[in-house]
Amino acid sequence: MAVTLNFNAANTLTATVGTGTGSTYSLEIAKKCVSGSWYHIKLIVDPVGNTFTPALDIYFGNKIIAKGCYLRAAVSQVSATYFEKSTTNTGDLYLDNFKVYQVQYADK
Repeated sequence: MAVTLNFNAANTLTATVGTGTGSTYSLEIAKKCVSGSWYHIKLIVDPVGNTFTPALDIYFGNKIIAKGCYLRAAVSQVSATYFEKSTTNTGDLYLDNFKVYQVQYADK
């Protein structure tokens, strides 16, 4: 996977992204997310085919949180999106207005 979003037990949203050297780290996106609330999250991914070129921007609300992040894994295209909950977590996961579309990275 190129990037992973996680809600932890402290209701903090994190993203697991690459370092540009082959390892990964957890990047804090938002603290104290409230259960039952809706959040606008946008990922702009440029599938450059390697892990050494910045290729990911992350937005929370309309605010850019991280610009020019590295991907966890080399991808030359975005061919799938997965949504899942850990089997140890309880509760529901809701998605609304999920969109995938192609644009020129420079046009974001």
